[in-house]
Amino acid sequence: MSELLKSIDLTQIEMHKERQYRIEGWCLFTDGMEFTLEVRGDNSAVLSSKRLTRKREDLKEVLKGIKIPEDAGFAFYLSDIPDIVEKFKTIGIYVISADGEEEIFSKKTEELQKEYEFAKIFFNVDYLELVGKQIVIRGWVIDLDEKESIKVEDERGISLPHRMERLVRPDVNKNYKLANQDYKCAFNISIMRKEIQGQELRIIFSNGTAEKSYVINMKEFDFEHSRKGRLKKALAKENKENNKAYISKYGWKAFYHYLETQMNPHYGDYNLWLKQRCATKESMLSEN
Repeated sequence: MSELLKSIDLTQIEMHKERQYRIEGWCLFTDGMEFTLEVRGDNSAVLSSKRLTRKREDLKEVLKGIKIPEDAGFAFYLSDIPDIVEKFKTIGIYVISADGEEEIFSKKTEELQKEYEFAKIFFNVDYLELVGKQIVIRGWVIDLDEKESIKVEDERGISLPHRMERLVRPDVNKNYKLANQDYKCAFNISIMRKEIQGQELRIIFSNGTAEKSYVINMKEFDFEHSRKGRLKKALAKENKENNKAYISKYGWKAFYHYLETQMNPHYGDYNLWLKQRCATKESMLSEN
């Protein structure tokens, strides 16, 4: 008797070259029965998609004694996600064979919409420092439809008084190949330390449907930005070789001055800071 074996291994929103929903897995009949696969909306309309086949050599170790077809593995890529969400309540993958058809994957488009909104907003914090009595946070956030907002709150969700400036980051806009190269994706937030009475400072990035947050533990922040914390960081094990090289080249007196600078840092203008932290393709890969 023929048996359908199947698995969905991966589903994810991809935002690289195109905005796509990727569904990856494998299926086969134990007796080698031929079949076709269809992606449908509400089990009625066949959805336009790109399908790639995958060799699944790994299945030979798991399904011993069963012939593994060359095209057992599959990956479907669905584009135009907003249109799919608008028109259908569910999407599914169906196996169609001489025995009939069977659904092997199903997802509510309401859930797909949430995943899509979550994936299309991402951020990076480049700089977090205590400057005098102010906490300064610099970075960038992108929503691919430019619908993002930024809130500054404590762990109770209470809005905190702060100053915020939005700026253009040509390096980020260029790396992400944004259509609007004047998009003000950068943010420069400053807040007085005394305004934060709770245990956390949270920067909330939202596009109306999805939220992501950058959370600062204030106890850790205060220690790291104290003289003792800065000294500990400067003398940390990972800096040992660099410190030895510095002493060898410049001497102990210069090293003492270096440590004093680390414990009492002073900063140049924003243009210098931006030049030092210009976004690269490598840094883009680690964004949230």
